[in-house]
Amino acid sequence: MFIFRYEDNEIFSHHSLDEHPNPSAFHVHTHNLLEIYYMIRGKGSFVVEGSEYTIRPGSLMLFRVAEAHQILIDPSEPYERIVIDFAPSIFRNGEFPDLFFRPFNDRPLGKLNHYDANNFATPVWANAFQDYNFTDSPSPRANIIGRLMYLMPELVEAFEHRVGHVDSYYNLNSQIVDYVNTHLFESISIEQLSNVFYVSESTIKRIFTKATGMPLGRYITLKRVLGAKELLRRGENPQKACKQSGFEDYSTFYRAYKRVFGCPPSDDMNNTGIEKGGTEYDT
Repeated sequence: MFIFRYEDNEIFSHHSLDEHPNPSAFHVHTHNLLEIYYMIRGKGSFVVEGSEYTIRPGSLMLFRVAEAHQILIDPSEPYERIVIDFAPSIFRNGEFPDLFFRPFNDRPLGKLNHYDANNFATPVWANAFQDYNFTDSPSPRANIIGRLMYLMPELVEAFEHRVGHVDSYYNLNSQIVDYVNTHLFESISIEQLSNVFYVSESTIKRIFTKATGMPLGRYITLKRVLGAKELLRRGENPQKACKQSGFEDYSTFYRAYKRVFGCPPSDDMNNTGIEKGGTEYDT
């Protein structure tokens, strides 16, 4: 149930409550926007690109563009959360410096996604999520942007204190996921990963599916079509976007794109709007 919901071509935000959450309703997904997630009530964990984070009321999660994640929600408790998906373009004229995007972009995939009260110098950051319902406001967009401008300096300060403590050691899950993302637009197979990491193909399959929530082929396809979408938005034609994003033939690309986004690639050329597809709004 939406307590509050707002959407335009640069922002999708909602305050939602599931009294009886259904875990099967929350799938692995990605976004073509930055996302801030705040849990108000509930219990569970997030799986993000090979890392798992336990979440509880007061947990804050960050996801950058195309960072695959899934919530594993405990159905025994009501689940209430606030989600803000936004494009950096909402902050124009230099009033939102690039520094403020560091917590999203200047970290390894699946690392430093989770924050709680202990990561912040003062409790004022949580005020950004108080009374988060702008249904009766004449300008809900301005209210959402105002909350972001209030939150982001606090978040940057918390990130700066943590960034020097990112684990230099990566477990095998993280190493495999990082390798796939580094070679995303090249030919990648289970056999190749088995040879690179010196483990059996069955182990690679098991590790990768557990780490990302989906098989290797589906993960690669999803990430490639997201890359293609960005190329289309920059004005690239579908045929070139197909080749540059790693697809071997256009028919495969076309079917995958339509399956993920619900429209043919040509519909997204120079389109900066928010999609309605299932890869966007599963949180």
